Amino acid sequence: MVSHKTQAAAGWRRNVVGIRRIFKTAFEAARLPYFNPHSFRSTLALLGQRICRTPEDFKVWSQNLGHEQVLTTLTSYGAVSAHRHAEIMGELWTHQNARPEPTLWPGVRVPPKAP
Repeated sequence: MVSHKTQAAAGWRRNVVGIRRIFKTAFEAARLPYFNPHSFRSTLALLGQRICRTPEDFKVWSQNLGHEQVLTTLTSYGAVSAHRHAEIMGELWTHQNARPEPTLWPGVRVPPKAP
């Protein structure tokens, strides 16, 4: 653990302040509202949740954010809004209740039963 009184902690704090100053200056120059650097990490984590197709994809995405454990990414940035929660549950329900056309083998349809 790094104490707030150590040299390493002081160096880290200077870096954070410097990066925030750079962001603030850039946003002001572009006449945009300020967003702190961490908000971009949050955006990247949420983007990864949307575009990664497999758990392995998301593991790599998480490692790219500097997280050794994928749970760090999910617990730090994994909040799901109530609206999105309802959307996902609706999609899962629809998918679960969809009745795909019966097949004998992929691409081979089951002939309809005679009346």
